[in-house]
Amino acid sequence: MSIEKYLPHRDPIRLIDKIISHDEASIICQVDWPKKKFFHNNSHTAMIEMIAQASAVMMAYKKTGQDGLGMLTAIKNFNFIATPNPSDNLTVEITVEGGLGQHKIVNGTVYQQQKSLVKGRVFLYLETKHSEKQNE
Repeated sequence: MSIEKYLPHRDPIRLIDKIISHDEASIICQVDWPKKKFFHNNSHTAMIEMIAQASAVMMAYKKTGQDGLGMLTAIKNFNFIATPNPSDNLTVEITVEGGLGQHKIVNGTVYQQQKSLVKGRVFLYLETKHSEKQNE
C-alpha cells in the first residue's frame, strides 16, 4: 500500500513510509530513518513533522471527511528524550485526544527499537474535501 495515497508530501519532505497498524483512534507508522539523511542534523524538527504527517495519514486513511491535507497549528508539551540513531528505523504512534470539527488534538510518540525518543501534542486544522466545500 502506497503511503502517497494518503499524504501529499513527496521525498525528501515525506517522512512517513508505511502504516504498521491502526484502529479507530490511533495509528502506528514507520519511518525509514536511515534514508532520511536530509533530516539527520535536525532530528527534533523532523520528529515533530513525523507526528504531524502520521496524523494526516490517519485522518485520510480513516476517511473521516478530511483528505489528509491541512496544517499544524500548534505544538505543546514536547519532551525530547533522545536523538535517533541514524541507522535504525523509527516508529510513530498517534492517538487522537479530541477535537471539534476540522480541529484535532493529537498525542504522538516517536520510538526507535521500542525506546521513546519524543512525546508531545500537536494541534491540527484539517481541510475538508473539495467536493464537500462545493456543497456548502
